[in-house]
Amino acid sequence: MKRVLVVDDNRENVELLSGFLTQDGHTIQIAGDPDGALHRLRAWKPHLVLLDVDPQKSRTVDIVSKMRSLVQDEYTAIVLISALMSPEEVIKGFELGADDYLTRPYRTQDLISRIRSMLRFWEPPTRSNFCS
Repeated sequence: MKRVLVVDDNRENVELLSGFLTQDGHTIQIAGDPDGALHRLRAWKPHLVLLDVDPQKSRTVDIVSKMRSLVQDEYTAIVLISALMSPEEVIKGFELGADDYLTRPYRTQDLISRIRSMLRFWEPPTRSNFCS
């Protein structure tokens, strides 16, 4: 099971994401704010962070950069989710270490595909992955 941290202060968004993730077989934890997210990132070491970003409430650059500094020893994928980020903010998020970005509202299949894509890096190798 992969560990996914959902960072969002909107209860509806959290319930929706939690439902998808649980149904897809992942273990989840939730943080409602950047400080809680940083604490859980240190303590729980998730494989993936789904980070809701509202530029009016916090600066994406601050949280992504702090997350990257905390997970230097083991890679954690970070996916930004927002309806309000400008193209410049999205680019800055990528430059600071975000791996992907989804615009809200998103299609469920897009979300699931991106989550699976990010978590693929933690799949154990299979015999078919090696040359004979």
